[in-house]
Amino acid sequence: MFKETSVQNECLEEALIQLEQGDREMVHLKYMIGFAYQEMSRMLDKTEGWLRTRMHRIRKKLAVDIDRCLEEG
Repeated sequence: MFKETSVQNECLEEALIQLEQGDREMVHLKYMIGFAYQEMSRMLDKTEGWLRTRMHRIRKKLAVDIDRCLEEG
């Protein structure tokens, strides 16, 4: 169980590293700090719609990269 979680964490870290810096920053703001889209919108001078769309694309990319890593690992 712990080894499986460790591999999942490694895959997540690897997938995050492969994101562009701006995308990593958005993930950090949303999921690590916990900002709402409205707050992020003001901070990044982007519309909430743009942020939601971008985060959806980032999550899809992360899911693909993590799945690939887990299959290889």
